[in-house]
Amino acid sequence: MMRFLCSLIVTVALLGGVGLCQYALTHRVDFSLARAAETHGHSDDPDDDSAAHRYTVSVTVGFTAGDDPFAVRTAADDPALRLLVQHGDTALYASAAELVAGREVTITNLAFTGERIALFVEAMPGPDDARRPCPLRIRLLRAGELCDSATLWSAGDGSRISGEIELRLVPALATLDRGLGAR
Repeated sequence: MMRFLCSLIVTVALLGGVGLCQYALTHRVDFSLARAAETHGHSDDPDDDSAAHRYTVSVTVGFTAGDDPFAVRTAADDPALRLLVQHGDTALYASAAELVAGREVTITNLAFTGERIALFVEAMPGPDDARRPCPLRIRLLRAGELCDSATLWSAGDGSRISGEIELRLVPALATLDRGLGAR
């Protein structure tokens, strides 16, 4: 009789624990365990304070930027923007200067918070490059380490390149190459 009672208690405890875990997972119950103050000076997540980091946005145009003949200008002699990089309502870079193919524009000392950011990028390919697909590459770096990158392409029909891209603020972990090549 004692063996039967012990096995019944163990079975009820195991099934009750599984049922409690299933309930917690399906009802989004958050468990937090109280911890003693850490004395070693290291936190569990070293990248949780992304506001302390400074970022660099690098934009490389794969075409010679030209004037947009249909751009709205406030005055007749105002040049149209050839490259615009914007975060929210803040223009990080706006230039009407000539940009040649392969030139890298670097915007430094930027402070971002969160896990991801959205950047709006707009550029106008020149008349020689407007009839072919043209790339516009955006890279986000933190302390010289690549966090994320994206490439926008023009349609090749003479229209401008524009779009909003989302970039990660935390550098991705590099894969270890043990001489076996990429898989």
